[in-house]
Amino acid sequence: MKISDNGLSVIKHFESLSLKAYPDPATGGAPWKIGWGHTGYEVKPGLAWTENQCVNALLADLERFEKGVSAVVQTELTQG
Repeated sequence: MKISDNGLSVIKHFESLSLKAYPDPATGGAPWKIGWGHTGYEVKPGLAWTENQCVNALLADLERFEKGVSAVVQTELTQG
């Protein structure tokens, strides 16, 4: 299953975009985030990305989770 354009729009609506790294709101520090909540070894204080870099990170993060869901779901899924 791959996320639909509508699904991507919902994520972007509820998760705000930040072009600069920011501390996790729950901890006030690690893990640092950027874009629409992307975390990773490269995300550190002072990091800044373009919107295109943030989109690419979001799509890569979603692909990882799509693969995980597809690996364990035993029934056919539809976008609806």
